[in-house]
Amino acid sequence: TKGKIIHPRKLPYERSLEVCGQCHSRGVSVPNGTFDYPWNDKNNKPYKIGEPLSNYYQFKPGLWGDPEAHSKSHHQQWLDFQKSGHFYARVLCFDCHNPHGGPSRSQLTKADHNNNLCLSCHGKSEKFANPWAIRMHTKHNYAPETRGTSRCSSCHMVKTASSAEAGDIHSHDFRIIRPRVSLEMFEKDPKAVIPNSCNGCHTEWGKDKTGYEAGAKAYDSLLLR
Repeated sequence: TKGKIIHPRKLPYERSLEVCGQCHSRGVSVPNGTFDYPWNDKNNKPYKIGEPLSNYYQFKPGLWGDPEAHSKSHHQQWLDFQKSGHFYARVLCFDCHNPHGGPSRSQLTKADHNNNLCLSCHGKSEKFANPWAIRMHTKHNYAPETRGTSRCSSCHMVKTASSAEAGDIHSHDFRIIRPRVSLEMFEKDPKAVIPNSCNGCHTEWGKDKTGYEAGAKAYDSLLLR
């Protein structure tokens, strides 16, 4: 009905993100935790778009034990995003995702397998202005479409969370997870090891201690180049 639709872009920044965050987060209702969705138990009212989500929802995330507390459970994209540089730069969920569908997977506004989505903003920087510049940043050949090398999302959106199967949900804090972090976690508990930014391609670096050590050594050597 005309006049009943709220356009998220017209809301204050965090309120606009909470339109997506009401589902893409994990928690229980306020204040009693009666339900596992946004609800005010005291007033017996559902979440209303435009009001602070915290009035209806308290976060109960499932996290890895790594220093940066990456998400381990699904429905936590909003929790991740609040820790990201994109959040502080006031990027909106729907700058990258079209809730009504898009030309690529995950309702993206542009394809990410060829870096078009990320470079639509980051390509304005000299650091990512051309394939050679990106190669200097990644220390890998530039072939995101054909070989997956130097693909932004492969390194900055590690599949840390689980939904239908282990590791099928991308992290949304956009941070690199160093192989040494995985190695240190393996040494503490081999059954509780977060996937790192290299494991998507270098699967052999995530099978045993020898693999984790090789990954950490290889990554650390790249930093010296």
